[in-house]
Formats: sequence, C-alpha cells, structure tokens
Amino acid sequence: MNCNKYKKLISLYVDNRISDSHREAVLHHINECEECRNYYNLLNSMVNDLANVKEVELPEGYENKLHFALKNSKGEKAKEPVNRQT
Repeated sequence: MNCNKYKKLISLYVDNRISDSHREAVLHHINECEECRNYYNLLNSMVNDLANVKEVELPEGYENKLHFALKNSKGEKAKEPVNRQT
C-alpha cells in the first residue's frame, strides 16, 4: 500500500474536495490500514475542532505591525507601521 499517496487523498477527502472514485478508494484504504485510519481520525478531529473556534477581533494596528514584521523577516526594507485610526 502506498500510504503517502493515500494521506494526500485523505486530506482532500476530509475537505470534501475529492472525486467519487477517489472517495471510494480512500474509504476502502482507511478501512484496511490502521495508520491511515488514525491519520484520517486526527485530520477530521482537527477540522471539527477548528470549525468550533470563535473568531476574535484583531487589535487595532495589528495588520500594519504584521506586515512590517514580515517585510523585516525577509530582509526587505519596510516603513514603520502606521496606526490607522478608523
């Protein structure tokens, strides 16, 4: 069994982005392979947990600070973050 191939397909299966023919192959494989069944259960659990995470409002100026930090991490010159009042 090529579990690496199936792990990619399992991710698509969990995201519901897989063809019907691949869906059946994944279901068959996870019924036969304990390692891939465990991988499926882990991914499925993470997706469900993340779906239940409450969104929070970002602090004011966060986007500018993040942009500045990312530019600096790449060694690019960036202007100091500007606090935009809305």
